[in-house]
Amino acid sequence: MVIELNNLQAHLRRHPTRVVTLSLGGRPGSRTFEELAADVDVAVARLRAAGLGAGMRVGILAENSWAWMVHDLAISACDAVSVAFPADFAEGPLDELLEREELALLLVSEQLLRGRSDASRAVMVLDRDAPEVGAARAVEPRRYPLVAGDHSYVYSSGTSNNRKGMIVTRDGTVELLEAFAEAYGFGDTDSILIFMPFAGYQQRLLYYAAAAFGMDLHLTEPTYLFQALSRFQPTILIGPPALYSSIANLAERAAKGDPRRILGGRSRVLITGMARIKRETLDYFKRHDLPLHEVYGLTECGVVAINRPGCEELGSVGRPLRGVTLTIAEDGEIIVDKRCPLTRGYFEKPVAPHDTRIESRRTFTGDIGHIDEGGFLHVRGRKAATIISSSGEKVQSEPLEEQLEECSVINRAVVFGGGSLPYLVAVFECVPGHSAQDDAPIRDFLARLNPRLPEWARIHRWAISDVEFTRENGLMTQTMRLNRRLIRQRFARQLDLPDEGIA
Repeated sequence: MVIELNNLQAHLRRHPTRVVTLSLGGRPGSRTFEELAADVDVAVARLRAAGLGAGMRVGILAENSWAWMVHDLAISACDAVSVAFPADFAEGPLDELLEREELALLLVSEQLLRGRSDASRAVMVLDRDAPEVGAARAVEPRRYPLVAGDHSYVYSSGTSNNRKGMIVTRDGTVELLEAFAEAYGFGDTDSILIFMPFAGYQQRLLYYAAAAFGMDLHLTEPTYLFQALSRFQPTILIGPPALYSSIANLAERAAKGDPRRILGGRSRVLITGMARIKRETLDYFKRHDLPLHEVYGLTECGVVAINRPGCEELGSVGRPLRGVTLTIAEDGEIIVDKRCPLTRGYFEKPVAPHDTRIESRRTFTGDIGHIDEGGFLHVRGRKAATIISSSGEKVQSEPLEEQLEECSVINRAVVFGGGSLPYLVAVFECVPGHSAQDDAPIRDFLARLNPRLPEWARIHRWAISDVEFTRENGLMTQTMRLNRRLIRQRFARQLDLPDEGIA
């Protein structure tokens, strides 16, 4: 099957009775693919009446909603290019956003527009029942000239929460959807649950896949995730490691806890990536015969390696997808050569340097790893997370953090060091239910671990966080990765950290 990314209405109409169920803001609802296709047609007419044409850029600034999905599909059907903004972009003036991002139109949710007086006619309400028709600006992009095949401009952040913007292509999206569907056997008996923001491109890939392959689609919010799992019983779930750790912890604490029941009872494919996952979580799901598969990719190139049924190795991130060649540089960096990368380059680079870069079809990932004899890729961590001790020794922080998380009361560990600091320090988030005031188990654990480590890799100072690491408090990024920069800032005084040279 050939996926028509600019005409997903046709795919929707091939599966007219498939459903989209919504549980957003606590309000349940259900609509069919036929209704979705009809609403996309209405949105296309609205956008064209506003003057939108091929190649123009349209921003979307909104919470997850039916209207978000409808207008995203409509922008693509107009051969225009979407620009998806994380929610914090609403904090600045909208006219500045229009100018800076060279937008013809900006679609904003009614909630985010409430009380604002800075909306021009080029700012249209996304989710009003009887929306006004705006007026697209005639903008000739100069900072980021359009290239044929551009599909969407997306923002992403890594472990430093240092934002970068990338240009996603239609061909790269279709290549990834087809390869993933082939590997996991997506079909019309499947259903997908989405719970993270559409501003993250991965979530849009999920509803593109649902439309293309005729799978029921369920939308919810993190607040209602566990209720949605029980109610909708998805067969396919993609989530960060923190989700699966939470499911394992919840099942263990419950009387006769059953992770399969928490997941809804119909799980066929569970996928994780985005960040490091504990081996004990993988082992837990394996013991319960639940199909949790670790994969590896970056927004720059898309998913490039996967574990899948019949071809997996716990502790690895899998073998390369079709059309992908992986090589390991002399310094251990993973280099991806992909027939059709997801993105063609950056439209906005991070303010601070970062160690991922794109050169044509090749992506220099900035990750350190190796490929074993079976062809499985193992990722050890980020080059940027390599700590160089005052004596010149190199320490990979993430493998050390994994060792620290073997302590029964440590849920997450974050290690810092290097520069003028003569030793390593760590911040610990305890497992749910363990008091941050009770440090005896950690002291005992470090007393056993430190002697087994080289002197330069030992933890000499540490702090226990009095709060959980969450997206809401900024200690995790929107993609559920540790926000090392903010964690360091929060505990710098407690750990007596200097201002420079800390990984």
